[in-house]
Amino acid sequence: MSDPNLSRTVVTTSFCEIDLPSWVAAVVAFLVHESCPVTGEIFVTGRARVSRLFMGQTAGYTNSHLTPEDVRDHLDAICDDSGYSVPPGTIRHGIDFDAEIDTAIGR
Repeated sequence: MSDPNLSRTVVTTSFCEIDLPSWVAAVVAFLVHESCPVTGEIFVTGRARVSRLFMGQTAGYTNSHLTPEDVRDHLDAICDDSGYSVPPGTIRHGIDFDAEIDTAIGR
């Protein structure tokens, strides 16, 4: 159930007062510079902080006869992020994913 008091909260500080354009501009200027070593990354910037946002993949669960009940029964393993990996990119991820599954199901 949602909190009815949240709708009464009034934000009194504008974003312009807490986020200086120069902070965001510094990140953008670096990312578009020819010496920037990264590409295809997602960065979050605001309130003088810069961080990298990334997608990770859990080890998951494999069963060549997967059923809805398997997903239900193994949801904890599917969602367990203690041993996640960070794919190096979507194409490489697809190649690696196919190889992992082929090995897991004995192809």
